[in-house]
Amino acid sequence: MDLVGPFPVRGSKGERYFLTIVDDWSRLMWAYPLKQKDHAASTIRDDWLPFVERQSGHPCKSIRTDRGGEFLGGDLTAWAQETRH
Repeated sequence: MDLVGPFPVRGSKGERYFLTIVDDWSRLMWAYPLKQKDHAASTIRDDWLPFVERQSGHPCKSIRTDRGGEFLGGDLTAWAQETRH
């Protein structure tokens, strides 16, 4: 997972960043446009994870990030600690 941006030109809904996700096993890729960097954690938790788990029929076992500030602390860390297997 990585966050790219800010881009100088905004998207049609004001997006300036892209959250990029690559599945290490399948090499599938996703890109989510974001208005703010701090939307990354909620997008992962509320949009991407449920989608991937529903499509695969399996829970996500691990998440690896580039340790950027948007992934450390806050919502994503709290969620990971709650759901630790």
